[in-house]
Amino acid sequence: MSPGYSETHYPNSTVCIWVITAPQHWKVKLMINSVDLEYCAMCSCDYVELRDGAKASGPLISRYCEAKASTVYSEGRHMWVKFESDRENEGRGFLANYTFIKLRKKKPVILKANRTSQFITSSKNPTVCGSDRQCTWVITAPEGFQVQLTTESFVFLSCLGSFIEIKDGPTCSSPMIGKFCGNEKPPLEICSLGNSLWISFKYNSTRDLEMNRFELMYRATRANITPQRKFYDEQAINSDHWRSMAVGIACTSFFLFVILVACFLKIASNRRFAGLEQTTSQTELNPTDSIVESTFSNDINESLLE
Repeated sequence: MSPGYSETHYPNSTVCIWVITAPQHWKVKLMINSVDLEYCAMCSCDYVELRDGAKASGPLISRYCEAKASTVYSEGRHMWVKFESDRENEGRGFLANYTFIKLRKKKPVILKANRTSQFITSSKNPTVCGSDRQCTWVITAPEGFQVQLTTESFVFLSCLGSFIEIKDGPTCSSPMIGKFCGNEKPPLEICSLGNSLWISFKYNSTRDLEMNRFELMYRATRANITPQRKFYDEQAINSDHWRSMAVGIACTSFFLFVILVACFLKIASNRRFAGLEQTTSQTELNPTDSIVESTFSNDINESLLE
């Protein structure tokens, strides 16, 4: 609790820091029961700040400055808590209780996709995702089908520990399609390469469940739809594609070059052979011409002698 909580007001210009540490393989559950602080936009006056870990540099879980009960969890075994007030306008303070929870991973929900449209929706009930604040679904379609996922609605006001991950396959180690929160929304339509998708929703506090909501529609479709996705290895895929095209073009060019050379040699050979035939023909005709001329000359001489 804040200093002087049982009294009328907490003191001005006060800074208090607590580090809550759970045993190994446990985590911290902090329940904010009451908040009565001076309110300013963005909680810039008096506030309670919660961070994951044992230091002020840890990831921000949440910041409070208005009367709203909430429950938050640490990611590991430490939670860093800070209360700060400015020089004026104080309130009663805040009251919070904490306990430790054994780290347990909840098994993913297995969903069977068919031709009928079905839905995955966010819930405001924290027990749905379990104590690790993570809901996981594995959608599986029959063999020869793909999973088609359509984003019906997606409202995430921030990325402070709350996000959705989608992976192309049945496990958390499958290829990443995308991590979405805040203004980074999932594509309108995603289609798996195989017959399964892995989806995880992670949040930090019950307030995240109230502020962030989503609705995803899924169904099975024949394996002939081009996937529309955000792959982080897209450049590698494109590189392989262009490399294959370059090899194909080089092989085709070499083949055409060989054909052209062969055609050129064939034409040159034909021309050389035609020239030889013409020369031979002329050589054979010359003796005949001489015989004709000799016979004609003898006939003239005999005529004159008579």
